[in-house]
Amino acid sequence: MNISVIPQFLQLTKRPCLMLGENHEAITKGEILLDAGAELYVISEKKDLWPKQIADRCNWLPAPFKPEYLENIWLVISALEDRSINSGIYAACEKRKIFLNVVDQPEFCSFIWPAVVKKPPFTIAISTGGQGPALAGWLRRKLEKELPENLYELTNWFAKWRKLSCSHIPTLQERGKFWRNLFDGGLLEIYLSGNIKKADDIIKGALETDKKN
Repeated sequence: MNISVIPQFLQLTKRPCLMLGENHEAITKGEILLDAGAELYVISEKKDLWPKQIADRCNWLPAPFKPEYLENIWLVISALEDRSINSGIYAACEKRKIFLNVVDQPEFCSFIWPAVVKKPPFTIAISTGGQGPALAGWLRRKLEKELPENLYELTNWFAKWRKLSCSHIPTLQERGKFWRNLFDGGLLEIYLSGNIKKADDIIKGALETDKKN
């Protein structure tokens, strides 16, 4: 089965982004962009519907949308329901090679806004390629309940051993194989069960064996 979209994570710090609308989707996505460090411009006919603590962080442009508003913009999101307006926004973005997401109108999307699971430092994005956003949301909620709570500690622990392995195992390919073998052997399950000493000993033993080989 071919994948029509490629999952990536964007660095938007200090990069201008444009949001259109004032409904829940616009406000939620706008806050996410602001928290990611984006410079957010908003076109909304009902600015008063935006919570003040979010509105004060935005740059406001007068409605309606004008193509010249796209100058220097990296990313556009429209939460408007009017297809004729969204069609015009899509054409203007395509002409300028700017990525656009239109909420619940995949025919106008050049990128998909995924459902996101945040378990610091992990960020997991889920998408159905625009075919079923509600299904992506269902899977997000399911994963949030099932993922371990101590992923932050796990990541710090693994980072320590990963750094050490780089000095013992010279190539990226060999290190990848080394860790895959340990993971497949249940290393992470042992750590997450609370038996950290055993997990440490397994890695130490594997590194010693690898050095001898």
